[in-house]
Amino acid sequence: TPNVATGSFPLWSPDGRKLLFSKSDGLYIHRLADGMEVKVVDAPGVASTVNTHLGLSQDGSLLGWTQPSLSRLLVYRIASWEPFAMDFMAEFTEPGKSMYWPVFSTDNRYVAAEHIRRDVSGAAVENTVVAYDLRTLQKKEIADLNAYNADFTFLTDWR
Repeated sequence: TPNVATGSFPLWSPDGRKLLFSKSDGLYIHRLADGMEVKVVDAPGVASTVNTHLGLSQDGSLLGWTQPSLSRLLVYRIASWEPFAMDFMAEFTEPGKSMYWPVFSTDNRYVAAEHIRRDVSGAAVENTVVAYDLRTLQKKEIADLNAYNADFTFLTDWR
């Protein structure tokens, strides 16, 4: 079976006919019906890497895009999947911490992400889950994960 596409963090469109995924230079859509792959958004600020994570709200209307090297989480409102269009909604930054695994609440009010602060050797010295209120833009620490190995804590399927 041939590969559908190459990239990371594939996310299904709400209709199940497209995949949104990350490559080093931005986001792409792969249409399953005709195999067409189209770049839809440039990577904001820095090249995307395997440490960059995408998260999609359950209804497909919000996208979270973490950039650990810039200590930020970007949130976009997806205006349309055909043609693909999204608008910037919010940016959350945590200087000195890398942010991973954006996950939206079922009502789209909150986005959660894992925050990891590492020492100069690269060892995790702080690992927490933080929720951001998308209405007030306030944050709240909701879980302390310091007892767990930060390299093996993932928020990918929290609902």
